[in-house]
Amino acid sequence: MSSYIESAYSIEHRRLQQIVTKCQQELNEATSRLCKRRHEIENASDVFQEHMLRGQMEQKKSEEERVEHARAEAEKIRVQLNGQGKLVYLFVALKQLLFMRPVPVTLRMDEERIYPFQN
Repeated sequence: MSSYIESAYSIEHRRLQQIVTKCQQELNEATSRLCKRRHEIENASDVFQEHMLRGQMEQKKSEEERVEHARAEAEKIRVQLNGQGKLVYLFVALKQLLFMRPVPVTLRMDEERIYPFQN
């Protein structure tokens, strides 16, 4: 009977060893999956932070570009207005010369000499 008990004990011992081995394998696989998932989350976090920083930099860059574009447009308008302002004075002078009518003028110099000009 002792051989029967030893045999039953041996069979039960092997079965328990198989269960423990299987549990250890499953635990190792689960730990490995958790480690991989943790690395994925850390990588995703790094990518997210990089994306946010890139977005902030692009937003700042686009704001700077808009400001620079507005300054360039204002400078173009200023240059055009300066050039046109000078042309306006030239056209006013030409118009005055073209549409000038003869009028009598008296030129008096040093209260002594008087020069009358008529048509």
